[in-house]
Amino acid sequence: MSTSSHRAQPDATVPTKRPATDAFQILVLVAGLLTIAVVWVGLSYHLHLREQTAREQATRDVVNLSVGVEQHVERLLVGVDQVMGFIADDFFRDPKTFDFHAWLRRATSLEHVVHQMTLFDEHGDLLYARTPLPAGSPRINVRDRAYFQALAANPDQGLYIDRTLKGRITGAYVMQVARRLAHPDGRFAGVIVTSIDPDYLAGQFKAFDLGPQGSIALVGNDGFVRARAPQTAGMYELDTRTLDLPSKYFQQFQQKTSDSFRMASPYDHVTRIYGYRSVGTLPLIVNVGKSLDAVMAPLAAERLHAQVAGAIVTAVLLAVILVLLRGLERGSRQRAALARTNATLAEKEGVARQAEGRAQEANRLLSLAAQIAHIGHWRIELPGNALFWSDEVFRIHGRDPEAGPPSLDAALAFYHPDDREAVARHVADAVETGQSFSFAARIVTSDGRFRDIVCRGLCEQDAAGATTAVFGTVMDVTDLRQTERAVIDSEARYRLLADHTSDMIVQVDLDTTRRYVSPASRGLLGYEPEELIGTKPIDMVHPEDRPAVAALLAELGDGRRTEALKRQRYRRKDGDYVWVEVGYRLVQDAAGRPLGCVASTRNITARVEAEQRIRASEHRFRLLAENTGELIILGHDDGRRSYISPASERLLGYAPEELGAMRLADYVHPDDLGLLYAATRMLSRGQAEATCEYRARNKARGWIWVEGVFRRIPDAQAGEPTIVATFRDVSERRAQGEALADAKASAERASAAKTDFLAAMSHEIRTPLNAIIGFTDLMVASGRLPQDLQRQAELVRTSSASLLMVVNDILDFSKVEAGAVALDRQAFDPRALVYNSLAIVRGAAAGKGLEVRAVIDPALPKGLVGDEGRLRQVLLNLLNNAIKFTARGSVTLSVQHGGATEAGERLRFSVADTGIGIARDKQDRLFRRFSQVDGSIGRDFGGTGLGLAISRQLIDLMGGEIGVLSDEGVGATFWFSVVLPHGTVARSIALVTQAPAARRSGHLLLVEDNAINQELARAVLEVGGHTVDVVDDGEAAIRAVERSRYDLVLMDVQMAGMDGLTATRRIRALGTHAATVPIVAMTANVLTDQIEAFRAAGMDDHIGKPFERAALYRLIDKWLAWNAGTAPSDLSDAGLRAALPDQQTYDAMSAQVRPERLASLLEALADELGASFLGGDASVEERDQLRFEAHTLTSSTGMLGFTALSDACRALEGIHEQRVVGEGLEVFRQDLEQVRSLCRQAKAASLVLLRETQAGGARSIANT
Repeated sequence: MSTSSHRAQPDATVPTKRPATDAFQILVLVAGLLTIAVVWVGLSYHLHLREQTAREQATRDVVNLSVGVEQHVERLLVGVDQVMGFIADDFFRDPKTFDFHAWLRRATSLEHVVHQMTLFDEHGDLLYARTPLPAGSPRINVRDRAYFQALAANPDQGLYIDRTLKGRITGAYVMQVARRLAHPDGRFAGVIVTSIDPDYLAGQFKAFDLGPQGSIALVGNDGFVRARAPQTAGMYELDTRTLDLPSKYFQQFQQKTSDSFRMASPYDHVTRIYGYRSVGTLPLIVNVGKSLDAVMAPLAAERLHAQVAGAIVTAVLLAVILVLLRGLERGSRQRAALARTNATLAEKEGVARQAEGRAQEANRLLSLAAQIAHIGHWRIELPGNALFWSDEVFRIHGRDPEAGPPSLDAALAFYHPDDREAVARHVADAVETGQSFSFAARIVTSDGRFRDIVCRGLCEQDAAGATTAVFGTVMDVTDLRQTERAVIDSEARYRLLADHTSDMIVQVDLDTTRRYVSPASRGLLGYEPEELIGTKPIDMVHPEDRPAVAALLAELGDGRRTEALKRQRYRRKDGDYVWVEVGYRLVQDAAGRPLGCVASTRNITARVEAEQRIRASEHRFRLLAENTGELIILGHDDGRRSYISPASERLLGYAPEELGAMRLADYVHPDDLGLLYAATRMLSRGQAEATCEYRARNKARGWIWVEGVFRRIPDAQAGEPTIVATFRDVSERRAQGEALADAKASAERASAAKTDFLAAMSHEIRTPLNAIIGFTDLMVASGRLPQDLQRQAELVRTSSASLLMVVNDILDFSKVEAGAVALDRQAFDPRALVYNSLAIVRGAAAGKGLEVRAVIDPALPKGLVGDEGRLRQVLLNLLNNAIKFTARGSVTLSVQHGGATEAGERLRFSVADTGIGIARDKQDRLFRRFSQVDGSIGRDFGGTGLGLAISRQLIDLMGGEIGVLSDEGVGATFWFSVVLPHGTVARSIALVTQAPAARRSGHLLLVEDNAINQELARAVLEVGGHTVDVVDDGEAAIRAVERSRYDLVLMDVQMAGMDGLTATRRIRALGTHAATVPIVAMTANVLTDQIEAFRAAGMDDHIGKPFERAALYRLIDKWLAWNAGTAPSDLSDAGLRAALPDQQTYDAMSAQVRPERLASLLEALADELGASFLGGDASVEERDQLRFEAHTLTSSTGMLGFTALSDACRALEGIHEQRVVGEGLEVFRQDLEQVRSLCRQAKAASLVLLRETQAGGARSIANT
């Protein structure tokens, strides 16, 4: 190819100077090296930013995790502190009766947390320990311990957290936390110490995922670690405050409660990024660390990729520089040779021609080389900007050389619009400064295609340093750029596929050594990819699969196979094997020679196990279908039956082939064919299952009853069965069902007969008992009997009460057993339930000299929903039993809060005594009806043995549990637990006066047909100050009510002639005063349905026979107050005026509520002000009950305007036990007496206001 030159102006030969060429070569070299330096600086800066981001993310992670760990540790220590606080409070209440082991048994939530719990006295000597000392162990004294000295010196010291040391009792490392114990007067009484197992905390720390070599430590402000994961030897003895670097961070801890830092751990010398946080107000710091190496590990691959990319770019740039330098050197040599040739041309023309030929050949070769390398050269002559292009430049631009070179502006216009400005700036800067340049850009060819070029230029200068021309090269790198982009895109797609597919991709050499493993190896085999690179797959194949896999790899290696699919088992890192499916494909070079294999490995364990289960299921189904007693039939929607099991012969006597040839009408009872067809139609309408019972003909036995269950087979394919039906013989069950129905009817008749018998027995026993108990009570109360007769009368009264208890127990058990007990769930306060129960039994306990006390969990909710009456019945049963079987000592009622559940709050009640106890081998007799531990119990203590059986059935009805813990001779603890929902206790006005108000006398009508009961009731009522008229049947009662105006009617129910229920209905129908007169049933019929019948007939209340005289008086007083609506007559106007509510407050309340609602509030106030504050004030429990009643009244009385009483109640509630201990009991009694006086006055005022509200009066309170 000839060399052609194209100039816009005539050539001007410019001599080439060697120094200028050398300078240009140096510029090219410097520019290339600078470009390489910029590339590496950019890569380094990018990697620096990535590492900085990773460190910042790790810092945020550990700081956030420190919050969670801190809250976890604080909850744990607060829980331990609460338990110790409860124990300390119990010890403060009464150190002499304090039961340490009972608390340990209840503190089950700390079983795995606490290694040891001990109690030491004020001298440091061991009193109690959760883990007892071995026999012969030396005496333990902790007077030298820091926590003992600190707690003894400072009464206000709270929870003390000591170092993690070896325990003197257990010998194991423990973190000891201690709390001060004090006597009632505040003197130091010792310490309670809880030894927390640091291994437990370390185990909790391990649950947080911090990556390899992560750590969590609980460090004290003193520099000693309390617990740490991972654990290292000697870590508990290391004081980090004495070390240079950690001591600096302890100063940081004091300034900030939460921050981060980086340091090498003094425990295992691993450099970590730490986040710390103070644990609440405790002298502890939570330190959470991530290994710096682990944080930076994910960046290693990215760093390697960046370095490889930098090396490739560097190599390319160096190659380009080398090409340019060699081209410049070659041009320099050619110009020098040309100059020498011109100098000797005149002398050696022949030599000149030879030289010219050589030059032309060199030029031809140079042009040929330029065409091969796609490199052209150009030149801009200055001044004038004449442009010269070589032929290769024209070819690169897609221009015709015959058209001549373009102008400089036209040449710039050939560049891509986005690159044009930068190219012009490079040329202009070179002309102005004389500096060389290099750039990559895009040009637009004549046919509109884009080509990538690399252009380099340098300036030619004269001796004066002025730029005379700009010379440069243009390299077409379009193919190279396309190849690079294709390689990058291909590698990115492959890397994306390999890194994100669930299949593990592996590349192996011909010797099966792994050279690449995708990240899916982590999930499939548990290995990191780096761990598998360099290993061979055959080493991980199950021994049973190894020969077949080795043979397959050999066939791939020698080219006999190019691809294969193999199912095999691989061993995971944890030793387990997984089923995988491996697809092998041979990789070959361009000549077809094998280079290795690419394998795609997929986890098919679930599929293999499913196949195994399906095979096993099919085997079991076939075995079941052929051996089960039930007939199995597979059917189709069109009525065809494709399978009938062999059980058809056992069920109907027909072989499967016989039954398959029969129609349904051939063996199904005609009357039942419709049922069978209806069941199958239900399936056709989309129902999943249908069942029916029908009669089928057995070949030998005749008609039998068969139950058929039809189920639709979901997703059945075309042609496959759509229904599976099973049939079994239910003839015997049908017969049993008919017999059971007959038995149920007989049982219901027997139950009704038993109920009638119990009602009759109750009436017949209670009627004479009424007279026995009533007259005996009158004799005992008269005080006129001699001493011996007085004693005998008291024995008669006690025996009668015992007999009444037996009758009540039998009736209660009968009601529970018959399911006639319905729970009355109302909101109540469990504390009030406890104090009320204790108040009831306190008198019986005092008679035996027993101490009765309550232990109530402070976490006990104030408002729950349940049957308070039934709970009280169970508690009283357990309390009375405890008092009965305890000769000396105490009875303790405890209530513990067991935590919240979805259904509500779990409460555990327990009654512990110091009585005779129960042998373990006899405890199984408890809770059975009419059962006692042995016969001596009944002889010595009496009782029916029904109390515990009733209690158990009541607790079962509430969904709870009941049990006993006891050993013979050491007392017993009966307990029960129930779950009760939350509720809001209505603020009822529950006040009790110290002394009963003066009883109102009334005109009463007694309706009783039994002469003895008439005499008894008249005597009791007249002793109570009432006037009594007596009639003996219902007709006489109606006539008496028509004649006279009575304040109250006491009506027997079962009487000769007209009974009490009929008489009540007739009286209510009179429409006169009799329609509203209170009628109270006085009867021995006390069953639930009987009481409901009383209410339905129009009776207002009832009292059972035998009745207690005090109960009868209270009932009469209640209804006389209702009927009269007046205040007691002995209250002066001055007292009434002082007790009246605040006028403004009362008027505001009257305006906000309806009159009937206001009357209800006043009625509740009047009723309950007369039934509270009767308890004593000698014991702590009694005073707590009085404070509770005062608290209840504070807001209730204030709401109605009784501000004086409200203020007095608030003052009484504020007198706490420490003040009573310091100032004496008299300070409490003074306020109590004031409250009781105001209660009596407020009751009278409320009755007056109630009467006027009911009458609709509009009297102003100020005018009273």
